Amino acid sequence: MQLYCYDMNKFKVILGLLILCVGGTIYILYRSHTLLYQLSNTVMGDYLVSIRQAMGRPSDVIVYNLPGCLWSIAYILIIDGLFVNLSFRTIALVSCVIPMAGVLSELLQALHILPGHYDSVDLILYLLPYLLFIGMRKICQTR
Repeated sequence: MQLYCYDMNKFKVILGLLILCVGGTIYILYRSHTLLYQLSNTVMGDYLVSIRQAMGRPSDVIVYNLPGCLWSIAYILIIDGLFVNLSFRTIALVSCVIPMAGVLSELLQALHILPGHYDSVDLILYLLPYLLFIGMRKICQTR
């Protein structure tokens, strides 16, 4: 049982890192125009522009909403995989930092306190992974 838990925790961290890379790749390829502009005189910049042109443009949800959701999922998985000796309450509190920062950011954008465009889909996609995580952990604890 101990080996299974160790492997599962290692799997959570690795999966979290992979999801983080996917979110970062989407962001770099489709959102960060200034980054592409800065890299345009380098081999990497040419490579990124070529990939972007070859793949075409995905839907706006993938470009604008999915990276934040993926980063939220990645953070939760990494925290859950690393902090195995902490209580569920502590893990739940620590793992809510990034999702709640995203929710707060969206709400402050809605109030025009932060620059940016408020998007209710972003709000939902920051919060949903955390709620699913808490729900799944509660279900697993009752078994």
